Amino acid sequence: MNLKHPLLSSKYGCWASLPSKKLFSSKLDALKYASQTNESIYFYFHDHIWDNFDRTLLGRIPLSTLYKERAQQLREKYSHLVLHYSGGADSHNILHTFITNNIKLDEISVRWPKPLRDGKFYTPNTKDTSARNAVSEWDFAIKPTLDWVACNRPDIKITIVDYVSDLAQNLTTVEHIESRIVSMNVNRGGFATLAMWVDPATEINISQTTVSNTAHIFGIDKPILTLKDNNICVQFMDAVFENSLIPESKVEERVEPFYWSPDFPILALEQAYQSALSFKHSKELMSLIEHSTTLTPSDMLKRFEEQSNIQKKILYKDSWNINTFQAGKPNVARSDWYFWLYENKELEPLRNNWTQAFNNLIEGIDQRLLLTASFENLSIPSIRPVRTKPFPILSLNSQ
Repeated sequence: MNLKHPLLSSKYGCWASLPSKKLFSSKLDALKYASQTNESIYFYFHDHIWDNFDRTLLGRIPLSTLYKERAQQLREKYSHLVLHYSGGADSHNILHTFITNNIKLDEISVRWPKPLRDGKFYTPNTKDTSARNAVSEWDFAIKPTLDWVACNRPDIKITIVDYVSDLAQNLTTVEHIESRIVSMNVNRGGFATLAMWVDPATEINISQTTVSNTAHIFGIDKPILTLKDNNICVQFMDAVFENSLIPESKVEERVEPFYWSPDFPILALEQAYQSALSFKHSKELMSLIEHSTTLTPSDMLKRFEEQSNIQKKILYKDSWNINTFQAGKPNVARSDWYFWLYENKELEPLRNNWTQAFNNLIEGIDQRLLLTASFENLSIPSIRPVRTKPFPILSLNSQ
């Protein structure tokens, strides 16, 4: 593959067909091509960097040191740093890194609709850990942290971004929704993601700063471990970028995945290496990364969630309180995690037009490349997440 091709150095990856190795910046275009040619599609995310990284460097530098160095790298590159905080372990560790190392963080941004902040649609509780109760994370994970920051670090600006409030009629048309899906280059086509960004003004409101050199920092996710040829490997998945979609900022390459960065490759691989070391010596943990293509999407999601929960204790032991309330992973359609979006009568026009717009865009794409979930009497379309090839991290034969 010609490494001089500009798509191969794209910060957020691209898609490639096999065996032809044709490259695409649009996932929809890649899937349509694969459907026409019966080829397969994989996610190309700086493969040349992970392939050529010197594995002998792994295990030598503590993760806490790498977290600090990555934060400092971003501080030196940008004039204004905005951390998009979810209340989960990945973004909380980033916040912890900046604060404990006294590295200036300018702003924390949280996307959370006002009706939910006011307690509409649910009663906060810690007893229900199903995905449907993810709304309680505001009360028990996000708000307590924001209150602490406001009290102890008033120099860090806190921005809470509302969405899907007072939507204008022109924002809910099928035509507008189609254009937004294409401009966002969505990885799954989820209704929840569209709802966050259907109004272009959301991006303007995401940060009120006038500083042009602004970075939007996201935790993205933990390493995805797989097995191949008697090696524990790491893979990167396109779908986890969906929640970091900020169209204009992505075009300008100002969205910064904190852990998965070609500018600091040792961090992603060291996280994978430390996870692999812990998993390797436990038969129970190894079972979580032994997966088969015959598993159902729900079974895969369950196994992925179990793997992720273990990794929190490995990767974020200095920053994460394991007693912090966290809900389970959402279903394929995310209709449980964002149930209020799906069940809110006022949003029915947006839901119906989104379904129509997305069905229009995926017309002609093979079912093998799609997923289908159900909500009430609706059949909800979704695109299958696509991964990179596996990158070996740790041999099972090594001591």
